[in-house]
Amino acid sequence: MIINYIRQGEFLYAILMVFAVVTAMTVHEFAHAYAAHKCGDDTAYAFGRMTLNPLKHIDVFGFISMLLLGFGWAKPVPVNMRGLRKPRRDMAIVAFAGPASNFVLAFLCVGFMRLLFLLVSSGVISFGSTSFGGRLFDSFYFLFAISAILNVGLGLFNLIPLPPLDGSKVLSSLLPHKWSARYLMLERYAPIIMVVIIALSYMDILSPIFYPLEWLRDKILYVFSLPYVFGAYAYFLPW
Repeated sequence: MIINYIRQGEFLYAILMVFAVVTAMTVHEFAHAYAAHKCGDDTAYAFGRMTLNPLKHIDVFGFISMLLLGFGWAKPVPVNMRGLRKPRRDMAIVAFAGPASNFVLAFLCVGFMRLLFLLVSSGVISFGSTSFGGRLFDSFYFLFAISAILNVGLGLFNLIPLPPLDGSKVLSSLLPHKWSARYLMLERYAPIIMVVIIALSYMDILSPIFYPLEWLRDKILYVFSLPYVFGAYAYFLPW
């Protein structure tokens, strides 16, 4: 992903992509910590993870993987199930909060794209007729677009029910206690699982598996755009 922009000399777009990745991961982890806090566990808060400071959340290896392969991870937010009011239910809420925050952020980014296009096309704002003005418009539009794509992709990837991804914790809360305990024991192999996924992705072996996720990502982005499209259409109706 980012390598392609660097090879093409598009360093500004590369920087904007880095910003989008950092924002997506930071919001994701903050949402985990905030949900845990609301559910009664302040472990993440005590470790300074209930913050929007990206330095508290970014995992270097997962960050590089996100830039190069389009999926990655941050430092896991510590959660003590004993501190949760209803451990099984609340653990699912905490786990789902991360992907949910990415979907919300993507929805907002799609809205910013639509708003920017509407304001420029209607002449409310202008970037001027110079090449710099056009470049500025393209940069803002690219930032919102790539942020929307990355956030939906990150949210979907984390919902895969494979330890240590968030989807595994959501699924485990729905399983009977005996099965749930055995299923979560797979987390001890989390580093190996992630290395295998990265290796197979680099060799392009997992493409058939990621195609459905990409299809679903595009459909979600389309659905996210509908309220803004209808809103803009209604704005121009002669009431």
